[in-house]
Amino acid sequence: MRIDKKGFAISTMLYGLIFVTIAIFYMIIALVSNRYEHNVSFVEDLRENLEVTGELQTSLNQKIEEKQASCTPTIRDTDGTVYFSGLESCVNFNYVWYSGKLWRIVAIYSDGTMKMVTNDVMTVLSGGTADYDKSSYIYKWLNNDFKDTLYNYDNLIVTNYSWNKTRSDSYTNVLPKTTMIDGTVGLLNAHEYYKAYQNSSYSSNYLRYESNNFWLMNGIDNNNMYFVNSSGTISTYPYYNYYGIRPAVVLRSHVYMNGGSGTYNDPYTIEGDIASPLYGESLLNERVSGEYVRFYDSIYRIVDVEPDGSVRMTGADMFRYNGSYLRKRFGTSFNFGSGGTETYWNYYLNNYWANSRLPSSYRNLLVTGPFYLGSASYDYRTTVCDLVEENTTIKYCIKNSKIISKRNYRVGFLRYGEMFAAQGENAYRGNFYLVTPRFLVTTSQGISMSSSLTSTYPAKIVIFIRNGAIIRSGSGTKNNPFNIA
Repeated sequence: MRIDKKGFAISTMLYGLIFVTIAIFYMIIALVSNRYEHNVSFVEDLRENLEVTGELQTSLNQKIEEKQASCTPTIRDTDGTVYFSGLESCVNFNYVWYSGKLWRIVAIYSDGTMKMVTNDVMTVLSGGTADYDKSSYIYKWLNNDFKDTLYNYDNLIVTNYSWNKTRSDSYTNVLPKTTMIDGTVGLLNAHEYYKAYQNSSYSSNYLRYESNNFWLMNGIDNNNMYFVNSSGTISTYPYYNYYGIRPAVVLRSHVYMNGGSGTYNDPYTIEGDIASPLYGESLLNERVSGEYVRFYDSIYRIVDVEPDGSVRMTGADMFRYNGSYLRKRFGTSFNFGSGGTETYWNYYLNNYWANSRLPSSYRNLLVTGPFYLGSASYDYRTTVCDLVEENTTIKYCIKNSKIISKRNYRVGFLRYGEMFAAQGENAYRGNFYLVTPRFLVTTSQGISMSSSLTSTYPAKIVIFIRNGAIIRSGSGTKNNPFNIA
């Protein structure tokens, strides 16, 4: 049989075209199906994100409405400000985690801004030679040392806020705006604290702090400032005394949250705060003051990052040995480093604990760092700086080596005026040493001057983690601290 080669070629081409067309058809179906599934997934992700993000104020308003069925969590002042007020069991949804610290929102203003205060005392200070003004040591610490620990504050915090420090012998009425002071960071005034317990009582309000007395911003005259004692009562005392500091800031309006439900264990987080680390890549020295880190058998908090990149950390609680608080003497003199046996803190920590007690994997993370040993009376800056003038800051003194006295150790104590040099969240309630000569942190007064070298007290230790330490896991919170290597 003779084959028509021309017809055969045409038929082959037609079958080929049909095959290619069918293949393209199925490819298009698969592509559309995949794109559809991708879009569905994208929409679901978007919907999920929208459920946890939104304006913080909107979420708070919803929580207020929900709470009103069982209690009264807020009170509106005569000037229109909405204050959170009442028992902790009622006002338990206003927690915010920002810049390594836990905060409580205390007031919502008509322009959408919100004032919040730290949940814990951050340090202990004396006002010095003046009540709260720009020459006060408290103002200088808040608007230099503490402000420097806040992440992205220019975009999240009102930096030119006018704080009301008007003196008054009554804190139940709205303060007239007679004496205002501008700054990024401040304190609550007596009226603002009073509003926190107007719906309950001073002894059971959500801002009561049992660990330390803490200062308020205003006073009754030019000698006496208001403070809150450990029972929650507002009292007055001369400004030169030593009490705890609970910094306050004002969030800008339209701050968005990106997670959390506002409770103690699940606080709100806000957009613009420091991002979560990349495990195995992010360095510990890229994080912020206040974040929690697990080291050996204890939890620590980041205090600061040194100029050489090492990370200064302090215990979140007192130093323990076999589960119990360890007590030792300060030294054979009031200078840290004296004492040549394990009876004394410096010798025990740097010669026994750091050399023998720690496993090598942790010991290899430790480096030596500076402990500033200057004496102090009221001005916290004299613990570091060799010459203190009106605008001198701790950061300037360290950066420019204008140091009065220091020694390098792997382990030591916090100094007067340093972050977390207070009772804070400690489970322990009692005196403990600072590295500043003669300074003891106490529960009632805040600071006491020690005159005994035979007394034994616990310690809240400071360690230095080497430059290059990597975050392996964790979120840096108290319930989920970073793990490092």
